[in-house]
Amino acid sequence: DAAFHGKSFYHGAIGYHAPFLGWRGWYAPSLLGWHERVMSAARTHFDTITRFEGEEKIYWDGSDRPDLDHEGTQYHRKVNSSGHLTALLHRDDIYDMQEVAMDMTLYGLQASGDLETGALLYDRICEVLDWEERILDPDGDGLYQNFLNTWISDGHSYNGAGCAQASAYNFFANTEAALLGRKLGRDVTKLLARAEKIRHAMQKILYLPSSGVMAESIDTIGNKLIHPSPELSTTYLSIDCDTVDPVQAYRMLFWTEKNIESIRTANRKGTLYFSSNWLPKKYSTDGIFPAENAALALAYYKTGLKEKAFEILNGLVDAFALSANPGSISHVFSAQGGADGGDIDFTDVSSCYLRLVLEGLFGIRFRKLEDKILIAPQFPDSWDHADLTVPDLAIHFRYCEPFETLQFITDNTLEKVVRLPLRFAKIDQVFLNGKEITDYRILPGFHTPVLEVKSALAGKVELKICYDTTQLLPRLRQSEYTLLPGNTFVVQVENSSVDMVESPDGSCVVQDLRGNEVLIRLMDNNNPTPATLCFLHCNNTVLPLHITVRTFEKERKPLHYTEQNCVEMKTLFNSSLCTIHDREFRSPRPEGYSIGMRLNGRYAWEWNQFGHNALKVDDTLLRNAGNLFTSASGLCFATPEKGDNALSVSLWDNFPTSAVIPLQGKGTALAVLLSGTTHAMQSYV
Repeated sequence: DAAFHGKSFYHGAIGYHAPFLGWRGWYAPSLLGWHERVMSAARTHFDTITRFEGEEKIYWDGSDRPDLDHEGTQYHRKVNSSGHLTALLHRDDIYDMQEVAMDMTLYGLQASGDLETGALLYDRICEVLDWEERILDPDGDGLYQNFLNTWISDGHSYNGAGCAQASAYNFFANTEAALLGRKLGRDVTKLLARAEKIRHAMQKILYLPSSGVMAESIDTIGNKLIHPSPELSTTYLSIDCDTVDPVQAYRMLFWTEKNIESIRTANRKGTLYFSSNWLPKKYSTDGIFPAENAALALAYYKTGLKEKAFEILNGLVDAFALSANPGSISHVFSAQGGADGGDIDFTDVSSCYLRLVLEGLFGIRFRKLEDKILIAPQFPDSWDHADLTVPDLAIHFRYCEPFETLQFITDNTLEKVVRLPLRFAKIDQVFLNGKEITDYRILPGFHTPVLEVKSALAGKVELKICYDTTQLLPRLRQSEYTLLPGNTFVVQVENSSVDMVESPDGSCVVQDLRGNEVLIRLMDNNNPTPATLCFLHCNNTVLPLHITVRTFEKERKPLHYTEQNCVEMKTLFNSSLCTIHDREFRSPRPEGYSIGMRLNGRYAWEWNQFGHNALKVDDTLLRNAGNLFTSASGLCFATPEKGDNALSVSLWDNFPTSAVIPLQGKGTALAVLLSGTTHAMQSYV
């Protein structure tokens, strides 16, 4: 409430109390029924859409940005660029906040059904989507560039890459805008075609079937490499924006659990994840952030993994207690899940947390542009009651075996789609307002099927399920295995037979399937993944099988030598270690509006032991080695006291991309003294 000021929501209720556009502050207000405020914010910010005369130009010239509080040689510039929203009310900033703003606006329109505001904004929404495609997808491949487009995007420089996050936001925005357009009687062919193009590109280029993840990005210059290790934002946005199917979503979350560090909180024993596994760690590239964890937990709920989601929710509840101001929550956590000196009132954090509770735990999702309301609570199995009242809907849940009752109260006459994860394998009866019904569906789900009932009834509506408690849900006798490639193993299912086995990456091959037992062989290949999954389908229950793959490393013989011969490279050296970054690295630079490396070739957000963007290369140890540097392991390297002392290769045009070093004679091993520059955005490439 305190974050709403004038006509819009502000970045923070106290700290950063400024009308930034795209910090996820409107989701919870939409669910809380504050429709006038959300629509006011949308109308106000869409009034800032830019209008310029003259030719539009996107360029990079290596000049600094005096309007910023940090060096700006890494940024592309835009001139006379019409059709985008300013980052603050009537004042632009370096951030591209309109992707989040589009998502929040369309979310608010779904929650309110406000077609009057929708009609006012529709053409501007389409104009922004045109801008996104024109400016952020200059090569037209359907993948969009990230440009400081999310809360966590500080410290992120994608150098023109085709990225999952911006692409996911644009896919969903085009899809949702098409729903609005249909309501308004507009032609939405262009929007739907663009959405399909984006999703196809994400699936074909960025989704990696072997590891089961949506890649962070793919380079558009250089060797056009895939960045295969996604941060949390890439995973949860790919799921939340419907760019992946349920099995892909499960695999992405499984990858997160296996590859990204997490902590266990003190009181409720919840789980909180670091935002990535990128190194070296730096603010915004690898830390524990509550809003990121709330969004991740929501992705778990959307995938139907309520136990994992509730673990994260418990971690966040612990953080409220561990805060320096109990009852509030810091926007940055320490490694123990407590406050770490961050602001305690970020709208991004409070909105994401409330969205997690309302949309995830209680399952409320308004889809009024599709004439329906989704009610899909996913309470812990141990809960026997839960209650929630928001202005547009009240929910009352009770469980007393064999009956499960969900009562919802609303005056809205739209269709209500109710989905409940089942507690037993068989339902005896289903009642709606006391009358038995049979026109319900059982949908497949991970670990448990899902009951779906549709009704347009308004007022007080009661759904009651009577279970046959003798029919237990299928479950794996053993759900986790540690195996060697080539192993054959038996999987047994209790309470059900097995219909089929799905191995998305092809690593598991069924040798025999009889009733409730499956004989599976883990394929023996030259590059096994350290963890893999297969899924056993038992009627409408999908049981994931987790497999850890062990391999034996070949024994490395210790290096024995009686003589060393240094290769003379003085004539090959083309640079000095101390002066490499005194140069200007101007090409190649990507097309489009992007953030690359600084003019000196260094990372755009560098904080090292010498300070912010400080550069201090000291090769004194090499220079004073008397022309022969001896490493700690006893290996020797010829190095000059003066002049060039490095053979540099690079994708930058300043240096060759490769070098040939002539060798002669025979030896048992070759030792090379290497030095390089890297940063978090290049992790695992």
